[in-house]
Amino acid sequence: MKSIRLYLIIAILAAVTLGNFVAATYGYRKSSEEAEALLDTQLSDTAALIHTMRPARESVSLPPSDRLAFQIWTADGVLVQRSANSGLEPITRFEEGYRDENFEEYRWRVLSRFDQRSGLWLQVAERIDIRIELADNIILRALLPIVLSLPLIAAIVWLVVGNGLSLIGKLANADKTFELMVYPRTRHGVRRSKFALHFHRMKVEFLKRYLLDDREDHENHGSDTRE
Repeated sequence: MKSIRLYLIIAILAAVTLGNFVAATYGYRKSSEEAEALLDTQLSDTAALIHTMRPARESVSLPPSDRLAFQIWTADGVLVQRSANSGLEPITRFEEGYRDENFEEYRWRVLSRFDQRSGLWLQVAERIDIRIELADNIILRALLPIVLSLPLIAAIVWLVVGNGLSLIGKLANADKTFELMVYPRTRHGVRRSKFALHFHRMKVEFLKRYLLDDREDHENHGSDTRE
């Protein structure tokens, strides 16, 4: 009985783990895309904030954080202002949009934007390694409950299967003759299912085999005794 319980637990956990793995893989991809879009939106908001609040007299400024860098250029290609970690060369080409660039020994996600009012190019960059770390932390926190639920599922399966097999154990311990027939996609009763006829025939055969045969053996034994 323990082997049946162990087999069912292993089979169910394997199926649950496989299903969770497929769902987690798909969810990780979708969540990564959504996190990337969210971080790009945040980078755009940061660019607007830097352009609005930039000091007028300082040509070199400290970046808002180590993961960010920025530059401001005129339409003629003159560097007006930059963060201390951005260097003197343009972070990226003067074309609006998002792209990935390498500078200062890191890979950066860069947004290049041209402001029509001021006639200035604003280039804002965010380190990709930090973006990936932030996105992974968010996704892993979402997947952690799924991983932690596996021991709980195993315990529930162990108890449910053990409860279902307890009757078999009690009959075996009491040295009772019994037969077990499992019908797929049925509950405790099969009277209204397509297996009802088979169940009825098996029940009759069981009664004939163990009830009538025992009675006949008992009568034959009594006749032999009288003779």
